[in-house]
Amino acid sequence: NKRCSTYTTIDVGDGDIICTRSKYFTRLICVAIIPYIIHISGSGIHRDDFLFLLNDFELKKYGSQGQQKSFLVALKLAEFQIISQRKGLKPLLLLDDIFDKLDDERIHKLMTLVADKTFGQLFITDARAGRSKDVLKQLGIKAALFEVKGGTLSKVNGKK
Repeated sequence: NKRCSTYTTIDVGDGDIICTRSKYFTRLICVAIIPYIIHISGSGIHRDDFLFLLNDFELKKYGSQGQQKSFLVALKLAEFQIISQRKGLKPLLLLDDIFDKLDDERIHKLMTLVADKTFGQLFITDARAGRSKDVLKQLGIKAALFEVKGGTLSKVNGKK
């Protein structure tokens, strides 16, 4: 396109071309306008790709599912600690489907860690309610247990 020869040209689809000399405008078009037009997001935290190593091996590639889940939990607990230190309060800690892919030893270590009153209010979800109940009982942890059935939240002992 001769009329854009001294400009940066950006093809936005359907034969439309935008010509610009501004690096800022070029970046704006590429990261905001085009993704908006085609309904995708090309930048943001969901696109961040971090490399985590375990004994010099890429965790994502070589770590077991239990190791990967344990690492994810460790990141979540570290995030909790940073927020707690910076804000001077204990945020709510939500551990969603936390026991999935963890062996019994890891489950017991995790529950012992989060039950020491460091974390304040804690919500744990589990697809297998019996497992959660057994783990809490074995460790002597007092907790209110609830279940969701048919869109209704009920206390496990029967009270709503």
